[in-house]
Amino acid sequence: MKNFYLLAIIALLCSCNSTKRVKQNLLSGNYYEAIQMAVEQLQKGKNNNKTQEQKLLLQEAFKKYKDKKNDQIKFWKKEDDYKNAENIYMAYLDLKNVQNQIKPFLPLSHPDRKRNLKFDITDYSDELLKSQEQYLSVLYDEAQNLIDPKNKLACRDAFDKFEKIQSIKPNYRNVDVLKDDAYQLGLEFVHVKAYNDTNQVIPQPLMAELLDFDTYGLDDFWTVYHREMQDGVSYDFDIVIGFQSIIFSPERVIEKERSIQKTIEETRYQRDRYGEVVLDANGDKVTYKEEVEIEGMLHTIRQVKSVQVTAKVEYFKLPEDQRTASYDLNSQFVFENIYGNFNGDERVLNDQEVQIINNNAVPFPSNEQMLLDAGDDIKNRLKNILRRNKIRH
Repeated sequence: MKNFYLLAIIALLCSCNSTKRVKQNLLSGNYYEAIQMAVEQLQKGKNNNKTQEQKLLLQEAFKKYKDKKNDQIKFWKKEDDYKNAENIYMAYLDLKNVQNQIKPFLPLSHPDRKRNLKFDITDYSDELLKSQEQYLSVLYDEAQNLIDPKNKLACRDAFDKFEKIQSIKPNYRNVDVLKDDAYQLGLEFVHVKAYNDTNQVIPQPLMAELLDFDTYGLDDFWTVYHREMQDGVSYDFDIVIGFQSIIFSPERVIEKERSIQKTIEETRYQRDRYGEVVLDANGDKVTYKEEVEIEGMLHTIRQVKSVQVTAKVEYFKLPEDQRTASYDLNSQFVFENIYGNFNGDERVLNDQEVQIINNNAVPFPSNEQMLLDAGDDIKNRLKNILRRNKIRH
C-alpha cells in the first residue's frame, strides 16, 4: 500500500511539472513546444483528472499558434510571395501537421464536463497545394539558373534543389533529366597515375593493386577516379604517385650464442640410509622440494632483409597543370626469420626460445617478392593520404 501511495505522489508531481512547463512555453511564445508537450500528456489519457488543465492549455496554445502562423503568412505574401515561397509553404505544412496531431483527441471535453472545448480546425488543402506549386516553381527556376558547365559547385547546388523538388513532388516537370545533367556537370574527374623513378623494377601486380581505387573506399559522391584516361572525359585533377627510391638491405645472417641459467624446484623422494623410499603412515611416498640449477647454451641464427620505399603523392589541377598539394609516402618492410639449436636442459627455455629451436632456415625472398610483401603497407599509407586529402573544388 505504501508503494501505491508513493507511485501516486510521483505521478502527481510529474503531472504538475509537465503542466508548469507547458505554461512556461505558452508565456514565452513557444506555442509549438507547448502543443507538443500537451499532446504528449493527453496520450496518457485525455479524460483522466491529471490532464484536465492540459486541455485548456492546449486550446490556448493552438489558437495562438494558428494566429501567429497566419499573421506570418499574410506578411510574407504582402512582402514578396515569390521570395518567401518556401516560408509560406512550410508554414501551411506546419499548420496542417499540428492540426493532424490534435485531431485524434477531438472532441475534448471541458474540465467542467458540461461542454466540449472549441478547436478551430481549418482545411488548408487549397492553400497548401497552391503554396507548394509556387515553392516548386521557385526551386525549379533557381536550379535552372544555377546550371553552368564552368561552375561545378553551382551545378551541385542545382542538383540539391532538383532533389528537393523530387522529394516533394517526384514527377515534377522534367526534373529527372535536369537532375542528372546537374550531377554530371558537378562531377570531378580524377586521373590517377604512377611512375617509377628508381633503379628498381616494381612488379606489375603491385602497380595494378595500388591503382585499383575501387578497393580504397573513398566513397565520394562527387568524385570519379580513373586509372586509365577515357575518351570524351575532361579531367579536373591528376593524382601522381611518384616512386623516388627503393632500397634493399643486404641479406644478413646474424648468429649469437647465449648461456641460459635458471633455478627450479624439483620434487624428490625422501630416502633412508639404505636408499629406500620412505613411506608415511598411509603408505604414500614422502616427498620434498629441492632447488636445482639448470643451464644450457642457445645458438640463434637470425635472417634479416628489408626494403625501404620512398614516394611522393602530388595533386595537380587541370588544365593548368598546377600542383596544389604534395605528400610524402614512406614505407618499410622487414623480412625476419629466427631459428636455432640448443644444448642443455630444455626446461630452462621459455616459450619464445622453444619456438626458435623448432624453427628452420628458409630461403631469403627475392627483391620482387619483398616489394609485393610491402604492398599492403604501401597501399594503406597511400589510402590514408587520399582519405585525409580528398579532392575539393
